[in-house]
Amino acid sequence: MPAFYKGDIRDKQLLAKIFAEYSIGAVIHFACLKKVVESIN
Repeated sequence: MPAFYKGDIRDKQLLAKIFAEYSIGAVIHFACLKKVVESIN
């Protein structure tokens, strides 16, 4: 089962903890804006 962490991508301490705990090869960020043009910009 995948792990889930709720946090802020700008939280360096949380990210350091997660990256130290797991061997992470990639990160996928799914946040976007409702308008495609805004998301692209």
